Amino acid sequence: MKQIIFLIALGLGICASSYSQDLPEVIAMREIEIHEEANEVIFNNYYRKWCDVLKEHSKGMSGWLMKGDRGERIDKYIFTYGFDYKAVRDYYFPTIPPADYKQFYALPQEALSKLPAGVEGTNTYTDFVVLGYADIVRPLLGEVIGVHYLDVKKKKEISFERFVTKEFNVAMHNKIPGLNLFVLKGDRGDMTGKYILVYIFDSVERRNDYIPLEGEPTKEFLDAFNQISTVFEKFKSFQNDEFSYTDYIVIY
Repeated sequence: MKQIIFLIALGLGICASSYSQDLPEVIAMREIEIHEEANEVIFNNYYRKWCDVLKEHSKGMSGWLMKGDRGERIDKYIFTYGFDYKAVRDYYFPTIPPADYKQFYALPQEALSKLPAGVEGTNTYTDFVVLGYADIVRPLLGEVIGVHYLDVKKKKEISFERFVTKEFNVAMHNKIPGLNLFVLKGDRGDMTGKYILVYIFDSVERRNDYIPLEGEPTKEFLDAFNQISTVFEKFKSFQNDEFSYTDYIVIY
């Protein structure tokens, strides 16, 4: 399974404040390769400007940068476009041939004029759509986004999606303080038709308390998880055993 770089960053927010960004319906992940010779200050300023352009000049579209903190893509970057609704994504990036992105290219493009030296954009991407989005109470994105790549059993996809939208989303809502879980499905790109489970922690400290690298999770987490353990076991019954993950820290 191809890895994707997820765009979420550490700090106080997504292009301003992580607590001012609601969960969007579409999260579009774009890989970024940064080489040893790259200047990280210039690199970060470049993408910060592009985030500002999206925030100030688009409607229903945002961007943020993330860096791998745990898992398979430690220290790897990803840039993510967030679209409040799928219709917004289709407005800026229609698929009806011939592809015409005139609405996107009408945005000020100064930040994209030239990639910094040592930074390489790639063609590896996936647009993910949140399953059951219309029925979800939109939470705020947090400082840590954990992306777990799922391997759903063949011929179980329809049943799995029905379970997610009818049972899983309801069971997860507001059950664990500072943590939300959502299932997303690839809609375009490398992982079209594949699924990911996303953990959204409100802070790095919360993630570290709940899922420490060493030692035991907090009693608060264990008590809360016990409330949804039956539903989570059913969730796992749709999966094959193998999957990979990366926790990304939101930079801005």
